[in-house]
Amino acid sequence: AFASKPARFDRAAAQAVAECDADALALLIDLNLLEYDVKDESLALHQAIADVARMQAPIAATTRHWKHYLSRVDANKDDWQTIEKLYSQIQWILQRMSPDNKATIRFVNVLFTYLSRRGLWDDYLKWSTKALVTAKRKNDIIGQSSILYGFGFIYQQLGETKKALCYHNDALLLLKNRVLRNRHGEGMILNNIGLVYTDLGEYEKALSYYQDALLLRRRVGDRRGEGTTLNNI
Repeated sequence: AFASKPARFDRAAAQAVAECDADALALLIDLNLLEYDVKDESLALHQAIADVARMQAPIAATTRHWKHYLSRVDANKDDWQTIEKLYSQIQWILQRMSPDNKATIRFVNVLFTYLSRRGLWDDYLKWSTKALVTAKRKNDIIGQSSILYGFGFIYQQLGETKKALCYHNDALLLLKNRVLRNRHGEGMILNNIGLVYTDLGEYEKALSYYQDALLLRRRVGDRRGEGTTLNNI
């Protein structure tokens, strides 16, 4: 299930995915089936061995692999240094993941902070495009909206304000058309549309969206969001 060199993984991942104990890992290292780095105690698979192992790996092992890394990223969303060490395996997972697996959407959501802080815009757009296909297949409106919101945020950072505005509006429309409205999500998107109009110098429009965002954020008790919007006003 693991990506081969130069991607690396730690003992915790190896034991969780392969369901083996420390003695079994030590034996694999002694047999040179696993490469062990003394400095950071990380492990790696040589390409030839990885190819053989992957052909024989049961589906359950592949599932354990993505579940292990998803749970670790979810637990460390704001710790970019921890995610950095896991990212080569995560890239491998996302490359191979079926478009029918909703975990793609979850990966994109939990990686958002990391990818944004590292400025990995191309990676975000690539994984999000794949996740959007999944969300549409599964008729996941919340998933679609969150991905479109992410597109809007990224294009806003890249200075492509018209694209950003388009994606934000698409995301907002999806949420507004739901039977069960997501007021928290709507408030977040309205606030960001206000930011786009601020960047465009259209301050009256920006103020209108900020006021709408503030109303929703107060309604749902989003005190942190309320403070953000008040600061923008």
